Amino acid sequence: MSVSIEILSENYTLDLSVPDVKWNFLGIATNIFDIVGLCFMLLGFLLNYFCYITGNHLPESSSATLMKYVAVWDSISLFKIGVLGSGMTAMGLQWELYSEVLCKLYGYFRMVCSFAAAYHVLLLALDRVILLKAPAWHHNNASGRNILLASCIVTAFGLIISTSALLVFSKQNGECAFTQLDDQIILSHVLRSFNLLFILLGPCLTLIICNILFVRELRSRDAKKQKTRATDTCRNTATASSQNQQRLFQKRKNLQDYIKMIMLMTSAYLVCTICIIIMVFLIANTPMNSALWLLLKSILSSFSILNVSANFFFYLLSGNAYRSSFVRAVSSRVRKTREPEPESAVTRNVSTVAAATTPF
Repeated sequence: MSVSIEILSENYTLDLSVPDVKWNFLGIATNIFDIVGLCFMLLGFLLNYFCYITGNHLPESSSATLMKYVAVWDSISLFKIGVLGSGMTAMGLQWELYSEVLCKLYGYFRMVCSFAAAYHVLLLALDRVILLKAPAWHHNNASGRNILLASCIVTAFGLIISTSALLVFSKQNGECAFTQLDDQIILSHVLRSFNLLFILLGPCLTLIICNILFVRELRSRDAKKQKTRATDTCRNTATASSQNQQRLFQKRKNLQDYIKMIMLMTSAYLVCTICIIIMVFLIANTPMNSALWLLLKSILSSFSILNVSANFFFYLLSGNAYRSSFVRAVSSRVRKTREPEPESAVTRNVSTVAAATTPF
């Protein structure tokens, strides 16, 4: 609403228009989620680094190797989501500055990272199940070389599956996203659903099944051990010491903590996956670059960043073995930074020659 005021034969226009509070609120919420996402990204790089160095101090096993692979791919995914996604938005950079080819390559890289990160987490869950269900086979085949081969197969499969991004990613209104052109909208929706199935829903459901089987097997073995211990205790009541009872109680407590960690990690992964799927479908049906579309995109980035940053906290809950390995890893890094670098032999020789040839 504008009001014209005539003062000294001059017309002045007073703008009394009320800003759209709804869209202003959406803009503020978008900025908040962008800031939260960037904070999660910086924290995620640090936590994934902790996961990697802790894996080097764990007892050598297939699980420790896979933990390091997961940390690497989670860090690459953080770079993809945080730096190339939210970071570019925060710095005001738009894809209008870049070519169509770079946009398609970005979409391809984005899908490869998402696929590899999700399926390496799935490999870790499968490794746990096989260790309990077929320990002999696991002992004979879960070598470092075979784990690396499995990781390469998963990555190669992701490279093949993600070629669909080259068909549907394009620059639109300063954004690089799934195309919303009328002549390609059906293909875009089909490939979007296909990718959601293989990158999010499929790995998530398989992970849930693997973790449920793993927990059931742990509880079944624990129940059998409890029956055996109860029988032995009845037979040897006089010789049963309180120290042994305390040791068995601590083992059982550690097992329960590990089971809680597995269930908590599964629940968190499921919640993040469901939220990401909902955000993807809402974004697909919202006009591009609208205030609501930008907000949904920021929420999606925040959930995606959180999804690849939280593994360290779940590992800490898994038991004292991981926590003590983490302390050793950090202590080792701190000692290396504080200790002076040893003087090399070449430096010593040069110093000696210089001292011998100096006239003063």
